[in-house]
Formats: sequence, C-alpha cells, structure tokens
Amino acid sequence: MSVDKRLPADKIDHFRRDLGLPLDFRTSWVHNYPQHFRVVKSEDDQEYLELVSWNPAWAITELEKKVLGVTDPIPKTPGMLLLPFPLKFPSNYKKVYRYGGKIEHFQKRSYLSPYVDARGLKAGSLEFDKRAVAVMHELLSFTIEKKLFTDHLTHFRWEFVMPQKLMRLLLKHFGIFYVSERGKRFSVFLTEAYEGSELLEKNPFVLWK
Repeated sequence: MSVDKRLPADKIDHFRRDLGLPLDFRTSWVHNYPQHFRVVKSEDDQEYLELVSWNPAWAITELEKKVLGVTDPIPKTPGMLLLPFPLKFPSNYKKVYRYGGKIEHFQKRSYLSPYVDARGLKAGSLEFDKRAVAVMHELLSFTIEKKLFTDHLTHFRWEFVMPQKLMRLLLKHFGIFYVSERGKRFSVFLTEAYEGSELLEKNPFVLWK
C-alpha cells in the first residue's frame, strides 16, 4: 500500500510485534523470501524493505474478502470500492444521534482501494479521507490483535498517503475505530474485531501469549 512499494526498515521495527515479524526480519528472514522482498539502502544509508514484484492477487482488501466471501485471492486491478465498513458503536451512541446522517452518507460514498496509487488525491478532500479510513482498516486487519499505537502510525503518513491530523480522523469514525489511552500513549482498535474488550478471532500468537 505504500506509494513506492517500500518502507523504512527502522519504521517497520515499531510494528514488528504487531505484525508477527521476527526480530531478524531485515537479515535472515527477508532472505528466506527473495521472490517477495529485499533490503536496499538509500543514498543516506537508510535501509528500506522493498517489494521485489507485485502480485495482482494481493490487491483485494480484507474487507472485500469478508463481504464478498473470497477465500482464494484472484488477480484484479484495484480501483473504486463501494463497500460499507462494519460498524460497532459505544453503549452511549444514542446520545450522539445527530451523527447518524453523516455516518450513513459516509458509508454510501465510493472510495479508492488502498492498493491504488493515491498521490493525486487532494489532502482534506472527502475522497482523501475515506481512502485513509480504508488504509487504516486494512492495516489494522493485518495486525495480530487488531490494534496499533497511534504514535507509530504517524510515522507512515507519507508512505501511505495519510492525513496529517490522523487522530482526528480516527476519533471522527468511532464506529469503525476505537481509541484508547493508557498512560501517555494512545492505541487504536478495529471495533468489529472486538466484543467489549474481548478479541473475537484470536491469532495463534495471541493464544500463545
């Protein structure tokens, strides 16, 4: 989903545990999959994890798989999507009924797939914001516990074409995301993946932990 099909290795370190990547992902692990990845260095000697080649079968989102019942990914050209995001509201949702119309309008609006190059979108536009929600949904779907620290996410604003005020976007769409504060750090959760505080589908890593 990154604009250049590569990410700074130092930034991936922040997500390593959340994605289930091994400690040596940039050394021995990446060499086990040379058909997919390679580590390259930039002119300033920064390491990047780069995608060697793109597989069109990867262009289907986790939401598409769930809604359309896709089990075996098929090659496709990513484009516009018109799939509503699963919503799960807090218990006091009835007190904020004034948002109902805005939520319905947002859900019915088409949006660019996270796998489409979005550098041409205008920051702050309705199209830009909805695609950003789609990217966040996809990122959280890939994580072991369907959650991430928000301060780590801000490091990837440029790579994933995300808004500068990411926290505002997450809080605005509280039916899709849930933001929690512990200590001085904020975490964002995918609401559909939880029933209260219980993760519904537990990854083997979660069960082991």
